[in-house]
Amino acid sequence: ISFPESLRALGPYAFDAGVGTVNFNSIEQLFALTKGEGNYFEKIHVNGAPLTEVTIPSGITEIPDEMFCCNTTLTSVIISEGVTKIGQWAFSDCESLESITIPSTVTHIGKGAFACTKINSITLPENIEEIESRTFELCEYLKNIIIPDNVKSIGERAFEDCSSLEEI
Repeated sequence: ISFPESLRALGPYAFDAGVGTVNFNSIEQLFALTKGEGNYFEKIHVNGAPLTEVTIPSGITEIPDEMFCCNTTLTSVIISEGVTKIGQWAFSDCESLESITIPSTVTHIGKGAFACTKINSITLPENIEEIESRTFELCEYLKNIIIPDNVKSIGERAFEDCSSLEEI
């Protein structure tokens, strides 16, 4: 599926059952159209090329719920300064995702945001006060995580089945 430049919105759950490959004209178009909301795209392409690495553009303040959920090609994410919230399940089931950089501006990471990924190491920003439930559930490759001193609570099943976890 390719979306024309004239398209201005995708309704919630427009592609709820998942779609193989979708092509956006730019990463900005992806953010402008989807807003997450239950649209599951297994293979996101931008300008015809598979989205394997993404830098969240400046000007984006929030990664919506389920934004990249179930994407099978994404391997690396760099979140730009200015993003304050990562929505629930935003990167869950991104089965190839190995690396993510989270800036100091992030104050909230939603439930299950990184569940079922191949992330092996992560440093949470100092502004995080809570690790919500299921945030890293089934991250079998997660070996170490740096949890800041500001964290006051860790939710249910936050690290369930993180069988490689060696260092906190």
